[in-house]
Amino acid sequence: MKLYQLATAAVITLASIFSNPIESLNNKKLTISSASAQDWRYQEHSWINNSNRIEITEYTSINEMNWVVGSISDLTQWNINISEEDKKAIVEDLEKIESYYLELNDSEQRRLSYGGLCFTYMAHSNWIFEIDNILDKAKNSCKISLIESKNKINYNLSQNNKYYKNDGKFLELEVPKIAHIHVYEKEYNKAVDYFKEVIEIQNRLIQNKQIGIDKTSLDDLYSNIGEIYFTIGDYKQSTHFLRKTIQVIDEKLNYCYKLYESKFNSEEERRNHCKSVYGSKYNLTQLAYSLLRQNNIIESEKALLENLNNYEEDWQRQTKHDFLYDLKGFDFHGHFDADYDFDLFTYGLQELRIKEKRYTDALLFSEYGRTRVLSYLISRHTELYINLDEIKNIAKEQNATLIKYSTPTSLSLDQDYEPKVYIWVVKPTGEVHFANVNLNQKESVSAANIPIIPILILIIGTGLTVYFLRNRKPYLIAGLTLTAIATATTLFIPQNNPVATNVNYNIDGSIADLSHNTFATVRGRNSQEVTENLKEGTCHKDDDCLQQLHKILIDPIAQHLPSNPEEEIVIIPDGELFKVPFAALKNNNNQYLIENHTLRVAPSIQLLKFTAQQQAKQTPKTSQTALIVGNPEMPRGNNNQRLAALPGTQQEAYAIAELLDTTPLIGERATEWRVKNNIDDADIIHFATHGDPTSLVFASSRSNDGFLRDGEIYGLDLQANLVVLSACETGLGEITSDGIVGISRPFIAAGVPSVVMSLWLVPDAATSELMIDFHKNLQTGQNKAQALRQAMLSTMKTNPEPVNWAGFILVGESDPIQ
Repeated sequence: MKLYQLATAAVITLASIFSNPIESLNNKKLTISSASAQDWRYQEHSWINNSNRIEITEYTSINEMNWVVGSISDLTQWNINISEEDKKAIVEDLEKIESYYLELNDSEQRRLSYGGLCFTYMAHSNWIFEIDNILDKAKNSCKISLIESKNKINYNLSQNNKYYKNDGKFLELEVPKIAHIHVYEKEYNKAVDYFKEVIEIQNRLIQNKQIGIDKTSLDDLYSNIGEIYFTIGDYKQSTHFLRKTIQVIDEKLNYCYKLYESKFNSEEERRNHCKSVYGSKYNLTQLAYSLLRQNNIIESEKALLENLNNYEEDWQRQTKHDFLYDLKGFDFHGHFDADYDFDLFTYGLQELRIKEKRYTDALLFSEYGRTRVLSYLISRHTELYINLDEIKNIAKEQNATLIKYSTPTSLSLDQDYEPKVYIWVVKPTGEVHFANVNLNQKESVSAANIPIIPILILIIGTGLTVYFLRNRKPYLIAGLTLTAIATATTLFIPQNNPVATNVNYNIDGSIADLSHNTFATVRGRNSQEVTENLKEGTCHKDDDCLQQLHKILIDPIAQHLPSNPEEEIVIIPDGELFKVPFAALKNNNNQYLIENHTLRVAPSIQLLKFTAQQQAKQTPKTSQTALIVGNPEMPRGNNNQRLAALPGTQQEAYAIAELLDTTPLIGERATEWRVKNNIDDADIIHFATHGDPTSLVFASSRSNDGFLRDGEIYGLDLQANLVVLSACETGLGEITSDGIVGISRPFIAAGVPSVVMSLWLVPDAATSELMIDFHKNLQTGQNKAQALRQAMLSTMKTNPEPVNWAGFILVGESDPIQ
């Protein structure tokens, strides 16, 4: 973790209080609480009902208290809001534990215990610091941990202790947590002083030959200082310290090369090993942004491209050594992004190319490496690039208009960054159009960049040609005629690089906030889920968010979209846009987007190539085998509470099974074991049950607990043409550059070309109506996208609120059921 990930709040997961003390704060993650009181994920992961919560008394051991502190910190890893009751209980427990910590005399226990407490306060800083005196308590905990850490360091220095040579991670663990409190309070100079103090200690250790450069965290410390200077706009100082970071990394790499000179079979193996240990994937990007803010385009581009090359080397090494195994039997989630945060350097390269008006090159960087893990799982495809001809060919073969969105970010503390949205439209004819939507600015729309100079040349040249014709000047006439032809070619013959439409639009907050609020208001109509900065702004009515997003995401490119509502549009979102119910976006005529267009979604353009290949593998059959599940007998969750029954899904399953001439699995027959035994050969799969981003719920049996987990699905080899996940929130999950890593994703990896999923818990009656209509439409020969659109329009007539129909999305291919 780096300081550029610091923000006004932090979401940090603490595996245990004995793991690394806090290095930095993460960006505040927007979380959505359940729209239903039956949210079983919340029941399992709330603090009041948590199995790790114990009563704190004088008889509770310090180790038990430390475990409780770590468990409270762990709550941040679940993508749910923390209730007011939980918050109250958390504060009470932490304060009670801290009162017992005061009695600690052992220095090492104080260091570890207060360090864990400091870590936990920081993990919940997005809400806990708003409570009176809590920020002071967090400071106190961090200071005590820091003092004990300094004492330990100084003692070992005075004793010339060899401990540091045996455990090179010690100093890295002792990075002063208090510095991050000062960053939180915007006391940047104090934070820099703390980091410099640790740098001084580590340099003393090097001078005393107690540790080598390889055992220090100097690169992280210089990086943190560089990012603080970046935050306050001192880009020159920022560049200075970031260059020192890279210098330390180079020294570590050289040390490693010498150390392992004869221990690897090849130079490449040795280099790859050392880079995996000491190489940084972040610092070049940080340096590039600092240079970019100084308008040093050449050096910034050089740093970004170098980081891109480093990333590609890392990726190729990972695919050779980490992924080359049989995935069956492995709980594999595909979280390659956890180790490789490449969004920043691809966004940086997009920004550079757009500054140079090379819009199609920016499109290629927006697609660079997207869904690379999923593509690898499907076809062992390791390439990260896609070229423009391939993109145009995909649009042609899909016979669909592609809309590619990019929501670029900068270092999270970049005060000079101007939020924006980049939009590309690729038509089946091969035409490419680009729109640059600048946010937080006075609203305006400019025409596409008009080539003024060529037009003037054409007008003047034409006029002079006519003049010289009258005066019989043949050479001048010929020269001017050629100039006019060349200029006209520039103007009227389509060029490979499109011109840009620039749109300025003013919103309160960020596009992520607006996307979050749209999601919250449409699915739950729950004002408590709406962030304050938008609740008090222009997005306080039900339709405001939908209309604002239509203006930002659709209006700038509306002229390039098909006029025939049966023609398909494939939306490729980015970031928080994955949560946007595009079907419900509303234009100025109060029409929803689904009323005018047929929609489907893909996590990347190049993934469409692989889902099309999966579709092509499907062999026509005279009859279809369907696996239909509804209202299984619910198992017990981790809290030993039985999940709520879903009686409405039973009727849905019976109706769809009748259409498909099969018998559904209902109640106690709908076991996980039966599902696994029948899923491989099914052509159509429809699950109407509970679900979340990591599992689907069925009846339990002696051999299975009833939870079909994503890791199990990745290992399947499915023949299905279509999977429908008629369960709550099956379209959600962790948002990465690989798309949404949720329960729908492993079905695509397992060979399914088309998946229908939901973004929220849709009311039973509306879900049943929509799903039955969807399958009826498929039986008439409509393709999947058209069938889903018509089902939405039908449901809209009886249940007009978007919560009843807009939550369902089709990912992948739209071909009719064979």
